[in-house]
Amino acid sequence: MDGQTREESIWHKNLAAAAADSEQGRILQECHRRFRSMAYSPKECEDGWLDLYCRSEAMGQRLLYEGQPKQRTLDLAKAWDVRANPGELILLLGFGLGYPVREILARVHQTGTLVVIEPDSLAFYSTFLYLDLSDILRDKRVSFIVGLKPDRAVEAIGSQRGWIRFSALPHRFLLHPPTTRIHPAYTRTLQQAWVDTLSRESMYRASRTEHGVEVVRHTVANIGALVREPGIAALFGQFQGIPAIQVGAGPSLNECIETLRNAQSKTLLVCVNAAYKILRKHGIEPHIVLCLDHQEENWNCFADQTPHPVTYLIADPRIDPRIVDLFQRRTFFISWHSTTERLGEPQPIESIPLTKHGGNAVYQWLQKWIGEKGTVTGTGSVAVAGFQILARMGCKPVILAGQDLAFPGSRAYAQGTIYDNPNVKRDAQATRSVPSTDRGWVDTSETLTLYRCLLEHEIKRFGIPVINTSPAGAMIAGTSVRQLGATLADLNPISIDVSRRLADLYDMSVPKWKGGLLDNLDEEIRRMSSLLKVLADSANEAEQKVGAMTADEAEKELQRVIGENREAFDFLNDLLQESHVRYQESRCRLQAETDPAKREEMRIQSVREVFAAIKKWARMSIDS
Repeated sequence: MDGQTREESIWHKNLAAAAADSEQGRILQECHRRFRSMAYSPKECEDGWLDLYCRSEAMGQRLLYEGQPKQRTLDLAKAWDVRANPGELILLLGFGLGYPVREILARVHQTGTLVVIEPDSLAFYSTFLYLDLSDILRDKRVSFIVGLKPDRAVEAIGSQRGWIRFSALPHRFLLHPPTTRIHPAYTRTLQQAWVDTLSRESMYRASRTEHGVEVVRHTVANIGALVREPGIAALFGQFQGIPAIQVGAGPSLNECIETLRNAQSKTLLVCVNAAYKILRKHGIEPHIVLCLDHQEENWNCFADQTPHPVTYLIADPRIDPRIVDLFQRRTFFISWHSTTERLGEPQPIESIPLTKHGGNAVYQWLQKWIGEKGTVTGTGSVAVAGFQILARMGCKPVILAGQDLAFPGSRAYAQGTIYDNPNVKRDAQATRSVPSTDRGWVDTSETLTLYRCLLEHEIKRFGIPVINTSPAGAMIAGTSVRQLGATLADLNPISIDVSRRLADLYDMSVPKWKGGLLDNLDEEIRRMSSLLKVLADSANEAEQKVGAMTADEAEKELQRVIGENREAFDFLNDLLQESHVRYQESRCRLQAETDPAKREEMRIQSVREVFAAIKKWARMSIDS
């Protein structure tokens, strides 16, 4: 264009190409606003390609490709061996000068996508001043994440693409060596954040798809107890300044059993259900035992046990009702609810953002009649939820015992837990080493690493003193490391009788129903059962007709059935988590299918599966 420099001409050509995608156009415009007249300098290399002087993390200005952009790019493309896999998402750390992006786009499938993460916004901007990359910008398979911190970049990937797609379709994470050489710390942090976040999302997905028959059956079976027993809210704020020990079932528990004998007079002693039988075997009666998971094998932690009168149960309504029966008149109920918090950025407890559908739907419905008993958001493991409970009770310090979150001595759990049974599912695959409390390194797994991150999240939320007494477990941010014996030696006997306080709080909080609440609840259960039956019949009728419909007609039929049975469907909504996940995954897989007839068939099948799920869960709820 007349009057423009070559750089201006290239820039405007790139900008025009990016205009078709509002997000790409926004990124380029924002870079131009921030970095106008600040570009890195280019270098014309002997191979005829451009290189760029960039700022490295530790060594000042360096050439990105060390003066050999062409050869390094060709070598890299060969090493990556990108194949045309339908629906594959490629994550690329490093835009470079666009060279690696062109190589990938030339090989990736037409239904594939490429997300480029570029840590250096100025390098990204400079590249679009010197090179015509309009072909890349016009390619709808590519998108950019520019200048974000590693954790923010990872969250942006999930926000853009949806985490469900990573379980439904293939993906690869590629590193652009010139970028990783200049930004090594960013690379390490990003890789770790990606693995941790993907593990977290995988756990969330598993928890949603495991919302099965047991959750509904157990919650319904526990209705009587839910009506007569108080909630955990009665304990919040009632143990201000009282030290507490939370006992986990890690391998170090066996080493500290004798020391724990001295804990009851100096602390509020709490254990997770997997540690309960071990403590009792050694004559130690905890004040509180935590049981929050619906898996029926948790009953084995309590089988053949007659709980001591000093011990109270904190329970989720979804646990095996046999456990609740053991602790009649000594149970405080809670319910957990998932949140939309960013991991590592906790909100004050009173303003935690909750997901719309993220808890036990049956229990949430019951609370309209029996009242709120207290919600905990510290999900992930019973130990994480337990810490949040203790912090909200006012306990300080909180002392962690047997909370190894790693495999010291190559064991995942203490001897004597239910996990000594080879038929019980456990997480025992070491995948990485992390700093340990004895200043060395210890093996751990992705799941235990996630639990540690979630616990660190809760510790950061409350800011109370936390002491980690594991002798060789994983370091936990926000804790001080100290031997359990020395910690207890420094504590004075507590000023209250914990067992008496728990008994008094229980007695004061037992629901005292007046009028015909239970009759009204029975009537409401009958009414909801009637609505669920209508929904089940409607879903069954629609399922039979879907095969003769087009995909568009089938999806309209689904919305009609939901709309006409909104109250019953909303009740089922959280119970249908597995069906939601499967439906979303099927929608993701549509992206990888190029055959119109197969796409049509897949859409119809996904609707049919939703109708089958509605019918199944509605009838199961009625039967329960």
